[in-house]
Amino acid sequence: MEYLKSLFNGRIGRRNYLYGLILPILVLIISDSLGGITSLLNYFSSETLASDEILASVFILIILLAYFFYLSLAIRRLHDMGKSGWISLLGLIPFISLIVGIALLFNEGASGENKYGPIPNQKLSLKAIIGK
Repeated sequence: MEYLKSLFNGRIGRRNYLYGLILPILVLIISDSLGGITSLLNYFSSETLASDEILASVFILIILLAYFFYLSLAIRRLHDMGKSGWISLLGLIPFISLIVGIALLFNEGASGENKYGPIPNQKLSLKAIIGK
């Protein structure tokens, strides 16, 4: 439970946020590719490797986990800018999500310590990306 709290608390800098975005994108690309390969094999094979319902369930779970991870990055990035994490819910609105995403990438964080914690380490850190 403590780990889940660390995913949504604290601050993350722009560099770690950007590198953190790569992880869920790669997971989605790999899972989509594996799903496509499995569907092709199911189509051309006389034996079914996996049912469509199972595949769909697995991919929905992967998508939800990737979005959960992205949401934790967005909240910590908003904290770095001194904003509430609730603003990340604007990312659910089409077109507004693009504006929020661009703002998260390019806006500077607060220059000093704020109510969400000290200035984040600017070095690339896997520990900062996946939670402390």
